[in-house]
Amino acid sequence: MNFMTPFIVANTVLYSSIGEFFEQGGFFLWLILACGVGLIFIIAVRAFAMRTDRTMPPGLWKALGQAAGQDGKPTMEPLYAELDKSEDESPLREIIVTAFDEANLGATEEEVGKAVEVKARRMMVAMQWGLSAMEVIITISPLLGLLGTAAGLVQVFGGLSEADKDVGEIAFGIGRALSTTIAGLAVAVPAVIAHSAITRKVELRATEAEVALLGLVSNLNRARRKGDAA
Repeated sequence: MNFMTPFIVANTVLYSSIGEFFEQGGFFLWLILACGVGLIFIIAVRAFAMRTDRTMPPGLWKALGQAAGQDGKPTMEPLYAELDKSEDESPLREIIVTAFDEANLGATEEEVGKAVEVKARRMMVAMQWGLSAMEVIITISPLLGLLGTAAGLVQVFGGLSEADKDVGEIAFGIGRALSTTIAGLAVAVPAVIAHSAITRKVELRATEAEVALLGLVSNLNRARRKGDAA
């Protein structure tokens, strides 16, 4: 596949370089370029922020599963040990500490659950950072490309008189005008893929965390009832 194909129409070179491509593309093409740069920045930030060891440290996550009884009989000791040795303020750690604090203050299971839910919602909002901006990029990039194409076509046909119309010249101008549409789609398609992948990742982690935290809240309440009965 020749990646210079968009620059060549009927053996005529539309652009001699990428610099000329952006120069001739005009205002709309620079906006599309800005959208592309913004997309790369958002993807890089989300990829770094959503690493498993930052949002859900492996040791803490495993201990939470044991406390929630996912591996059989629930046991709190590994979770206590993990909280004591880990000072990393990950979102998961903040939620677990909130659950313990509320339980130690004598809150009911429902109250503990609500406090954990509020913290988890804040974590979800933080994990979804950048998704709204990606949706805007997905929407406006093709539209900017169409606007650029329309503006280019107006310029092509508006500058031709009946006397000097030439098929080759018209094709050359149309080819240049359509370049902005190609650029807009080239930004929008990766944005759709990245948005879907990040959204799926957030939903998966939220579901896993919700199941584990509900088990933790239930076991904390059960342990407190046993202590009160003793």
